[in-house]
Amino acid sequence: MCAMQEIPIVISPNEETKREMESIPADDLLAKIKNKENINLKDAIILGDLDIAKLELARDEDDYVCIGSSIKIINSIIEGSVKFEKVIFLKSIVFSGTTINGNMSFEFSKFERIADFSSIIINSNATFWQAQFMDKVDFSPTHIKGPTFLKNSQIKGDATFEFAKFFDLADFSEAVFYKNSEFFGAEFDKEANFCETEFAEYAGFCSAKFKGDLIFWSARFTCIQMEWGTELSKFYVNWNDVRKTLVCDDGSTYLTMIKSFRELERFDDADSCYYDYRKWSQRNKSFGWSKFADYLAWATCGYGVRPSYTVFFSIFMIFLFGVLFQMATIFNTSPIQSTIYQNASAMSPQSVLIWIQGIKYQSFFSSLAISLRVFMTGDLSDLSGNEKNISMVELPVRGLLFALFVVVLAKKLIK
Repeated sequence: MCAMQEIPIVISPNEETKREMESIPADDLLAKIKNKENINLKDAIILGDLDIAKLELARDEDDYVCIGSSIKIINSIIEGSVKFEKVIFLKSIVFSGTTINGNMSFEFSKFERIADFSSIIINSNATFWQAQFMDKVDFSPTHIKGPTFLKNSQIKGDATFEFAKFFDLADFSEAVFYKNSEFFGAEFDKEANFCETEFAEYAGFCSAKFKGDLIFWSARFTCIQMEWGTELSKFYVNWNDVRKTLVCDDGSTYLTMIKSFRELERFDDADSCYYDYRKWSQRNKSFGWSKFADYLAWATCGYGVRPSYTVFFSIFMIFLFGVLFQMATIFNTSPIQSTIYQNASAMSPQSVLIWIQGIKYQSFFSSLAISLRVFMTGDLSDLSGNEKNISMVELPVRGLLFALFVVVLAKKLIK
């Protein structure tokens, strides 16, 4: 679902622009909210804290305040903090293009309609602990200078964080995204915590840049996309939690994840990620010697990271040579058979019966035991004729597989 896009620019108002903007006390806006009037501001400077706690509004049994006013503050500057904690917003909330020079806090609040925080600049903390977004929420391309907290939040509409920039901690742990969530081109300068976060539908991290730790411990995904130059520093995740839902058609992103796992000494995750990368690479190759070599590397050693594949392939080869040894007993001829064979033109029904009776049959388990003995010990004693010829082919196969097993196992153990 990711698509290449132009990077939007977030511009702070300069001093000349500020002089042309209307100044309004924050208390005047709070009075409008108290009187259930809509707020519709553009290019204004709001002086003071926009704090709902200043109003003595009726609260329900759960200590929530219900606000029916529409709040639209666009391309403005708030010279203070924005605090709407434990508030239910019945109408849309828009702060698009606004600069907030204090904290922004919507802890435990509920947004019944669209919440638009696009292109805003927050020069301190942004807190949305246990907030509920019942409709779409837009944080693109927001710049947040302080820590960001959406811990335990629930977003039931589409969530957009395209080209958002988080200068400090971004905590999305235990949040639930019920619809699509898009982090295309987002930048995380420090830790990005998605521990135990649930993405019920699509989660896009294409071209995102994670300069600090990226934590996905126990996160749940339906579909996660990471490609087009996604940059990772330290990637904390159990690879098995994401491998089945990951969409990635970018080899460099795979290699970045592998490198991160190795630097974190999570070698099992690194090997599993490398295995999936080789499978992806194999699927994208046209048929030829390179693709054949990939198939052989997959079957014999799991691309060098699965020693168990070498064991299973060895068992298969023992079984295959067991079949060949069984066939060899049919074509091995006794002296009587050789005489009859040399006089084939004079063969009568009676001579054919003698020929069949001269065949040295042995059970398949006996043939399998011969193959196993040759493969494990290299013992060719009491073998002759076709059986010996087959064993001479099995011996080098045995040597190659033993050497391959030792190399792959050593690679797994010595890291």
